[in-house]
Amino acid sequence: MIPPMAQYSIGVDLGGTNLRAAAIDAQGRILRKSSGSTNLSAGPDAVVADIVAAIRALREELGTEQLVGVGIGSPGFIIMDKGLITGSPNLPGFDNYPIRDEIERLLRAPVILENDANAAALGEKWMGAGREVDDLVLLTLGTGIGGGVIIGGRVLHGFVGMAGELGHMTVVPTGNPCGCGNTGCLEKHASATAVSSMAKLMGLGDDLSSEQVYQLAVGG
Repeated sequence: MIPPMAQYSIGVDLGGTNLRAAAIDAQGRILRKSSGSTNLSAGPDAVVADIVAAIRALREELGTEQLVGVGIGSPGFIIMDKGLITGSPNLPGFDNYPIRDEIERLLRAPVILENDANAAALGEKWMGAGREVDDLVLLTLGTGIGGGVIIGGRVLHGFVGMAGELGHMTVVPTGNPCGCGNTGCLEKHASATAVSSMAKLMGLGDDLSSEQVYQLAVGG
């Protein structure tokens, strides 16, 4: 059981495919969690409404006054001081959309917007494989490819949060065009989306997931 007055925070993983939320206590224990799909086709306002609904459901169950704050992890370049997502190919329609301020307005609670891979790196530093080190690099694989870099125990953000964007390193100079404006990005050649796209080009199937492509490869 949760202590009646235990404080907690809510983290939201906003991805190009999935939308997940979890409430955690000060010791990093997951108290409650929920998951659903990211309805990008309905536009950013609808996605924000889904985020707020997920947070409210957790808050109603655990208590409004005990909520310390909300963290949103999102793909793309993050302008931290303005709470804006910019240059996120996997979140069409969110470029310069005031997502942090809009969620704060609807919830009347403090919200931090951070790059999802940076947030994952912080999680590993706090509770995971990076607990014993002050410097680490984390690579995330999913709809896209992201990266988080921690130096001296702190996230390395760089210019508009681009320091850890490992998915947008050029690995094939004459490769596939990327939504970020570059060509040959790692994300366009090794992400789950890229694997599915390449399988389609090879004639293996029109709607194969990356997991299905893997199973075909294992089967020869």
